[in-house]
Amino acid sequence: MEENSIYVGGVEERCIKVPGIALDNNNVADVVTIFGGPVQIIEMALEITEAVSAHNCAMGWISDPTADGPSGTNTTNIAASGVDIVSAAIGDIFYAELDATTPIKSVPGGALPAGTGLTMIVPAGGVDFTFANATPTSGIGTLYIRYKPLAPGARISA
Repeated sequence: MEENSIYVGGVEERCIKVPGIALDNNNVADVVTIFGGPVQIIEMALEITEAVSAHNCAMGWISDPTADGPSGTNTTNIAASGVDIVSAAIGDIFYAELDATTPIKSVPGGALPAGTGLTMIVPAGGVDFTFANATPTSGIGTLYIRYKPLAPGARISA
């Protein structure tokens, strides 16, 4: 995991990059964990770095404040399962609009939309992938998150 801090208008923002996330074998629980208090997620995207298998699979992300896996209680959609990642190619990017709707897909070399300008406040706990219909048998991605800590010491870690 790599992490950078930047200051925008005197307010700290952090960016993390989590490479090598396996999308197979139902590897979905606690992809990253939020520690020390809530954070405000500003941007969140997954870039495919190894092609995804040809399974009809809808992907999304949830906040799981109890950090007890995707079947945990009190989960909240960050981006609802709905975008199909079947046969996603290297370079495809899936972008969370942070309004609990389906992620947006961009093909390699394609531009992503400017975004909704929405952010999401997420409590301490896990951030999980959700898969509907089937689980891929192959595929690796890099997760990018830009966020603001809302409590002293709050951070996101892999």
